[in-house]
Amino acid sequence: MNNDVIAHERLLVVDARPNRFVADLKKWLSRFEINIFIAKSGIEALEKYRLYSPGLILMNSELPDMSGMSVSSIIKDGEDGNQTTVILYNLEDVYQNTKADFFFNKMSQENFDDMMQAQLRTFYNEKFIRVMHSMELQMAQRRQYQMLPQNISDEKYNVINIFSAYSAGLSGDCYDYWKDKNGNLYGILFDCTGHDINAYSQVHSLRMSLKKELKLYEIGYENCTSLSDVLKSVNEDLFLDYSPDMTAAVVFLLNIRERKFHYCTAGMPGIIVRTNKELKKIESQNFLLGCSEDATFASSELNVTDDIKEIICCSDGFYELVMNQEEVVDSKIAKHDDVSAVIIQPKF
Repeated sequence: MNNDVIAHERLLVVDARPNRFVADLKKWLSRFEINIFIAKSGIEALEKYRLYSPGLILMNSELPDMSGMSVSSIIKDGEDGNQTTVILYNLEDVYQNTKADFFFNKMSQENFDDMMQAQLRTFYNEKFIRVMHSMELQMAQRRQYQMLPQNISDEKYNVINIFSAYSAGLSGDCYDYWKDKNGNLYGILFDCTGHDINAYSQVHSLRMSLKKELKLYEIGYENCTSLSDVLKSVNEDLFLDYSPDMTAAVVFLLNIRERKFHYCTAGMPGIIVRTNKELKKIESQNFLLGCSEDATFASSELNVTDDIKEIICCSDGFYELVMNQEEVVDSKIAKHDDVSAVIIQPKF
């Protein structure tokens, strides 16, 4: 186990005769870097709790100045009491309204040692897992933003991207786009289920699969001659998994010479086109990816006329904000999670 993950943890021992117990603790916790503090009375325990904010307190119920049950209850009633785990031991009876996380009666020294080792092992192993999960989550958040492409300002078009993750910091949304040597714009946008580490892993995998197939289409690979083939191949790959999650997606190509926007959707709520006069939606008629192994996907195209100011490929979150404004207002909720879009501004 990596000691650095829970290095400098603070443990407070509250016991009038702590020497043997502390010696055992140092032996039991040798693989961790735990700072052990000692208090020999209830007053000293409260002082050191305020001073060091320990994550764990091991408290004898029998103290020279006051009951350990009262000291524990004072700590647990405090503003940060839920941040500290208190284990009360050496109990003969439990007073009414006593607050602690764990209670242990008087027992033989052998049983006490076995019990305390089990409690410490559980506490610090769970702490390790929580910290590791937090570190993994933070790393995934950084990588998720690093995956996103930069905006493009080109002679023929601008590309602006919008990304807002779930409140936990991870999103099931992702997109990517790039220019070929002729300046044509290729891109993907998709929306996976979930917002956790597993969703992040799925996002990374699906992004690679969609990009690979769209790159094959870009170079004219014989088995990938249309955007429909791109989604069909990705969908077939998903079913190599035992139980694929359903995913909404769109792949697109903005062809500069033809002045056409080619696209193929898989369950996306739609593509939004903003003209001089209005916002228009182009509905998706295709299955979600992962819905049926034999699904086919029909591609479409849009003539990029002079009156088109923006072509917006977006997740359902962004689509709801723009196209279902009345429902958003009625809900009285300022939606901002999983709101993603790739906005293309033609300048033909």
